[in-house]
Parts: sequence; C-alpha cells; structure tokens
Amino acid sequence: MGEIFTFRFHSLHGLVTAVAFESVPGGPLEPITRASYAEDPAAFEALMIDLLRQYAPSVHERIDRAEFAVTGPRDVLQGAITPTVRRPYCEVAPGHFVMAVGDAFVANDPVGGQGANLASASAAVLADAISQDVAFDEWFCRSVARDMWAVAEPVTNFNNSLLLPPEPHVEAILGAASQHQSVADAFCDKWAHPADMWRAIATPDRAAAFPAAAGAPAMPIAA
Repeated sequence: MGEIFTFRFHSLHGLVTAVAFESVPGGPLEPITRASYAEDPAAFEALMIDLLRQYAPSVHERIDRAEFAVTGPRDVLQGAITPTVRRPYCEVAPGHFVMAVGDAFVANDPVGGQGANLASASAAVLADAISQDVAFDEWFCRSVARDMWAVAEPVTNFNNSLLLPPEPHVEAILGAASQHQSVADAFCDKWAHPADMWRAIATPDRAAAFPAAAGAPAMPIAA
C-alpha cells in the first residue's frame, strides 16, 4: 500500500520532524495525497494522525496532541511521479546539442532516495567526457548517453523493484537480515551503492549468495 517514514529536517522553523506518506494509487494512504491543508488545516492534521495511528503506531505514540501541527502551508508537499527514462540529448539548432542529467534524464521514484546521487553521477560522466573530447556533435551525445545509462540502468532497476512487492529471493534476504546482523548491515550498506545492490539481488542465484558473503549461513535459492 506504500510506506510511512519520518526523518529530521532543517526547515525555516529550525530542526523539525518530517513525515512522509508514499501511497500506492488506490491504497489506504491515498487520501492524504488529495487532502488540502490550505482549505482545512485541522482536518488535514487529523487525517495525518489517524493514518499514523492505523499504519505507523510507533510513530503515532510519539505525537504530543497538544503540540502536533504542520509548521506551515509551505511545508506541505504533495504530488505524484511516473518513473521515466528519456533520451538525454537533442539537437536544438543545426550542429548544436543539449544534454540532460538528473531528473531530466532519468526520473526515479523518490522511494529509493537515489535521485541526487544519480544526478551527480550522470553529471560526472558528462563532465569527464567534455574534458576529454574535441567535438560536441551527435556522436559525442550518443557516446555520453551510452555511458550515462551504464551508470543509471542498475540504479533504475533497483529503484523500480522497490515499487513492487519483493520477489521471493529478495524476501529471503530480508528474512536472513532479520536473523543475522551481518546480513542486515551488508544490505543497508549497499543502499549507498545501488549498482552493487542490484548486482546482488537481480536473480535468485545472486541473492542466494548474499548472506554467505556477509558471513551468515548460506541461503536456499528461492524459486
């Protein structure tokens, strides 16, 4: 149905706790994506509290009802995104091209927290190519597009996998992580290296080797 998570955030009001609701369309969290804070702040906050009570009780327990409130209308962000991969260049005039990085190239759902990292990596590939080439024609653009996609493809595959129910072999890794701290640590560490993460979970055979590589007992291969 989606997820709910909280994190510390520096805002215009100082250090606050942000609450993120990410909803699968049609799921029970979707009402918060359509509710208008501006029209009825009290109703919006009541809906937040109710959803937290039902679906994130450990977060709900932390709420001080006398103090809890949205810090202001500018601090409510609502929207939706469709993951998209685009050709990262176009000819804007004869012999003149522009190239795209970041979300203009690959727009991933924020669930994986990979947007800024992938944008930086794509920009680094482009900057390196510019520094080494002698002409910035369509051949250059195609070459850079290929190299940027080599970086972006495993990140995109991993991120998109998070939008669906986990495959059985990924569920098995999560089960192993719940039993062995070394597997949990290795799994969390790979979030900073999404290409390595995708390489580790892309197939049942690869996933089966994950716990052993982390120092835990070997895991049966999931069908």
